[in-house]
Amino acid sequence: TMNQTLRLSTIVSDLLALSRIESAGLDFIRAPLDLRDVVTTSMQVLLPISEKKNILIESRVPDKPVEVQGDREALFQSVNNLLDNAIKYNSEKGTVTLYLYIDGENAVINVEDTGIGIEPMEQHRIFERFYRVDKARSRQLGGTGLGLSIVKHTALAHGGHLSVESIPGTGSTFQISIPLIK
Repeated sequence: TMNQTLRLSTIVSDLLALSRIESAGLDFIRAPLDLRDVVTTSMQVLLPISEKKNILIESRVPDKPVEVQGDREALFQSVNNLLDNAIKYNSEKGTVTLYLYIDGENAVINVEDTGIGIEPMEQHRIFERFYRVDKARSRQLGGTGLGLSIVKHTALAHGGHLSVESIPGTGSTFQISIPLIK
């Protein structure tokens, strides 16, 4: 069916993105960029989806540039992935808050939601390929189970990391940390 074809093509494009990052991590276009642009663009793109679902997106972004050496497209995709998940797995009339700040020598992006949360047992597994916490729901929402894996590898390829803190039933905070330009 059309639906299955669409799903397959999504999986294929996610897998391609992932293998590109894993094998090369190096064919990233590295250029100085201001992460404020990346997070604001991503928020604007996902606003219609959040509004449709009655989810409020808030942001806390600094007045000064937050500059990293990175691949704009890959970082945009990563923030998009986290925001998209935060909207999808949120509770009715929930909130998503996006923080961008500088912590020592790192730029930090936090995406916080008021959603279903993730069980402690599952928290370290969610970054594995194809791992889905709520299989039925995730499939129904069109997830491939590759999104977080892509975000994780993008963060690593930028010399940073991705982590999660979550309280089941209360919400989750995903954090990307990337070194600032020295």
